[in-house]
Amino acid sequence: MYLDTSYRMTIDVLTEMPQITGEIGLSAADLPSPSTLCKAFDRISMSVCRVLLRQSAFIRRSLMSQPNHAEVW
Repeated sequence: MYLDTSYRMTIDVLTEMPQITGEIGLSAADLPSPSTLCKAFDRISMSVCRVLLRQSAFIRRSLMSQPNHAEVW
């Protein structure tokens, strides 16, 4: 998780950042409970995690190269 935070803290942070959840098409009410998030990450295979990380890095690089970007990481 980002900055070694717990799943609960990650959900709390996202709840306080509506601009980020809005970018991914969610609202605070749509966010899963921390236990749901934990179970989901336990079920994801390592190959899927690698793909997600690569895609996340690609998106971040794309956003960073745009003028007037807002740093959200």
